[in-house]
Amino acid sequence: MLTEWMRVFCEFFDRNASQIGAVMYAEGCREGWIQGEMFRQSEDENFMVNSYKIGPRGKALDLHGFRPRSSSSPQTMVGEIKIIATSFLNKNIAGRSNISEFIKSDKTIVTQSHLDSVNHKEGSLLKDVVRLKGIPDQDIEKYMILVIPEYESDKVNVNLKKALFGVEISSIHVKREYPDDHFSVRIWKI
Repeated sequence: MLTEWMRVFCEFFDRNASQIGAVMYAEGCREGWIQGEMFRQSEDENFMVNSYKIGPRGKALDLHGFRPRSSSSPQTMVGEIKIIATSFLNKNIAGRSNISEFIKSDKTIVTQSHLDSVNHKEGSLLKDVVRLKGIPDQDIEKYMILVIPEYESDKVNVNLKKALFGVEISSIHVKREYPDDHFSVRIWKI
């Protein structure tokens, strides 16, 4: 079952797929561009990017919203966006080059053991999940949004691709594919 925030995110990606596909080639600004467009297009007049900090010196989370739609009930949300191309290094899953535990089968359910073994010195998908899980407020919905560019077919890291499409962070999730625009999106409610 999709939450209202998940519907809002899916509608955003559906509506902007061709522009996002073009921006995927602009390394260094892709995530910021998506954040900016989410901010610009949000019905939530208090929607913010890079504002919600975990702890006094914590790095700000990418997304912070209070009401999915102008007509909906209030529901506070924070989220992280991660862009990991299928040509990237393996360390982008958990901060380590060995990802054998994520490619043993078609689906890998992320456990606390996986999260406990994340290398926090490297940026990674699961490092962001750990940050989200560290938010003590249970009334805040937490989301991990993974954007997977697939434009470098000659440089695909087959194991990383299998891990990106097979990792299951939460049972509440949605996957969107945009083959004409060369990217996919996976969204999990944490």
